[in-house]
Amino acid sequence: MDLSRLNAEKLIKNLHAGVVVHAPDSSIVYANPAALSILRITQKQALGHDVFDSQWNLIDELRKPLSVDKHPVNLVIKSKKPISNIELGICDGSCEEITWVLCNAYPEFDENNNLAEVVTTFIDITHQKQTIPFKEIVELANDVILVTEADPIIENGPKIVYANQSFTKVTGYHLDEVRGKTPRILQGPQTQQTTRDKIRHALENKQQVSEQILNYKKSGEPYWIDMNIFPLKNALGEVAYYAAIERDITKMKQYQAQLKDLTIKDPLTNLLNRRGFIESSTLALDTCFKNEQHLTLTMIDIDHFKRINDEFGHEGGDLVLQSIAETFKSFCDNNDIIARLGGEEFCIVSQDKCVSTVVKTLAKLQDFLKDNPVELPCGEYVSYTVSNGVSSLTSESCTLQGLLKNADKALYRAKKIGRDQTVVFNESLYGTDLKTAD
Repeated sequence: MDLSRLNAEKLIKNLHAGVVVHAPDSSIVYANPAALSILRITQKQALGHDVFDSQWNLIDELRKPLSVDKHPVNLVIKSKKPISNIELGICDGSCEEITWVLCNAYPEFDENNNLAEVVTTFIDITHQKQTIPFKEIVELANDVILVTEADPIIENGPKIVYANQSFTKVTGYHLDEVRGKTPRILQGPQTQQTTRDKIRHALENKQQVSEQILNYKKSGEPYWIDMNIFPLKNALGEVAYYAAIERDITKMKQYQAQLKDLTIKDPLTNLLNRRGFIESSTLALDTCFKNEQHLTLTMIDIDHFKRINDEFGHEGGDLVLQSIAETFKSFCDNNDIIARLGGEEFCIVSQDKCVSTVVKTLAKLQDFLKDNPVELPCGEYVSYTVSNGVSSLTSESCTLQGLLKNADKALYRAKKIGRDQTVVFNESLYGTDLKTAD
């Protein structure tokens, strides 16, 4: 078809699409009627004005102000290349409504290949915009929203295709850093394997799953999330993606841990109390018995503690208790369980340590206590000793109650033969009807 007969000026004037021609300095040299209508300005207001004019403002898809250097005409002026399908919102002072347009722009060059004009075209898509801006809601939501491909689940999958702004705030990762990678990059050494297995099982079966999981930020800092993962289907009814809505519950977990500490910790020494000791020691005992490992239990009692309270008052007695608690920590390993069972009585459960090793450590502990009396605020010093009773895990003594009973018998023996002693329980040496010494 011969298009030479068409009247280009008439064609542009009658287009429903807006057409604006800019000079190389971005000033407007032409605007068709559709453009003036969409921009809500007159031809007089348009001609000669550039994109720096403050009479109207542009916003991006997230309703954030668009900087001048990101205006379509300036992008083309800078790159000398066309751009297409840029979604923009146009605002001005005449009303509160936003006009949404889909914009294209391209450069025109003169015979010397210098930029002559920039032509921008745009169509009004306001009526196509959803009444509820779901995309903006997702992007700006306080909760983390993460979308992955449905397959593959194993190896490097599922692959991340989208993460909102809250994901960056919580994890420190930007979308560009994680796109194409699996969410497992957020997991770490203390992420629970049972939770991982539950999530994987649900994804393999295309099911929804809700779990609380410990993840790690880009900085390496651990954080807890309450996560709900659900499948997203395509037009064919096939699961194509998984969406995860995640809420940071780190503070809640910390608060719960603090509340638990109140129930299992002794407030004076910050050691485990009897309840916390029983919970932790029962688990340790089961593990060591199952794995055929050593486990040694030591009962420790401060000798003549009543005399300390009588001479220095309860404040002096409390300082001694706090001091010996800190001393225990310095002599024990991280996996040892240390508890104050009540009064001046303490207990230490040593995992994967034989009796001879524990007895040597107790000897060093006793020497240290003799050489390091506790200084009181008044300037006086409190010297004291301890008595120790030791029992160990055997096929005959394989319950916590049994170990405690045996260690208590050995402790009584240590006090009976002169205190400041360590005695190891031996069934052949001790009867079952012994009384407890002070």
